[in-house]
Amino acid sequence: MRQELSAPLNPEEQTALRQGLLTLLQWQITRYTAGDSTSVRVETVQELLASLCVSLGLAGWPDGPAPDPAAARALLRPGTDWPAALRAGQRRLQNRWALAKQLWRTAYQGAPPYQNQALRETLQSIGAAFGQYDLLFFAHSLPGSIDYPLCCPLPETWQGAPYLAEYLARLNTENAVLAALPPDRVQTLLWRAYPDVQGQLVSLCEPVLDALLGCALLGLPPQRLSIPPAARDTLAALPRHQRTAGLRVAAASLNTLPGLTGARTALLLQTAADHLDIRLEAALRYGGLENLLVTLPG
Repeated sequence: MRQELSAPLNPEEQTALRQGLLTLLQWQITRYTAGDSTSVRVETVQELLASLCVSLGLAGWPDGPAPDPAAARALLRPGTDWPAALRAGQRRLQNRWALAKQLWRTAYQGAPPYQNQALRETLQSIGAAFGQYDLLFFAHSLPGSIDYPLCCPLPETWQGAPYLAEYLARLNTENAVLAALPPDRVQTLLWRAYPDVQGQLVSLCEPVLDALLGCALLGLPPQRLSIPPAARDTLAALPRHQRTAGLRVAAASLNTLPGLTGARTALLLQTAADHLDIRLEAALRYGGLENLLVTLPG
């Protein structure tokens, strides 16, 4: 039964879903215009449809990726009250928005001391946007701007309140990693990794994760965040399959250290290990590792 629910929609189901959305869209246009008109600009119709899809759990559809089959089939059950389903979806979005506010407070209060303009402006913009979210008609659209890059970006299909809540949850995980390490070592590493750590549009956590994983892979003290030249040579000599497996083991071992535990941190470490594996291969092929895994003084 579970496999049937998760199977891709067949053509008949897609047609029925489109028809249901169009009917609901007409109802939504009447609400949007307060009953004054059923004629609105094409751009507005597109926005209202995108909002409906987010509210119903079909984010990105019909122009983007296929919708979640389980969410779609729940709407296609005989006797489904589509306006009621929309209201239920909007209540879920409201809960996600409330969660985003809590996560933002944590992110704002726990922002790392290492100054970065993109992070500072992103947090300020999010804070100013909480009174401006329109979940009734533009649930897919977030006010303000989010410029600070995460180590593990969200898929493009994430939109609206779910996107913001997940973005902030991942940002808090990255900030917690930074907070768990010696601040002087982190600051030194960031200044070595980036020519302008304050002004560049860069992730503060990425070079730190690279250093942690590199140290763990090579049997060095992770909190030193430093890879000596000889250790880089050892890493460069490892066969690709051995390095890949070693990075995954390193990520799991780091997840047991104080301040680096938990399911979200485990996912961050494993994803960072996969990303680092790809970048290590490129660095070895086209240059060296000294700009990717740096050596710190002391």
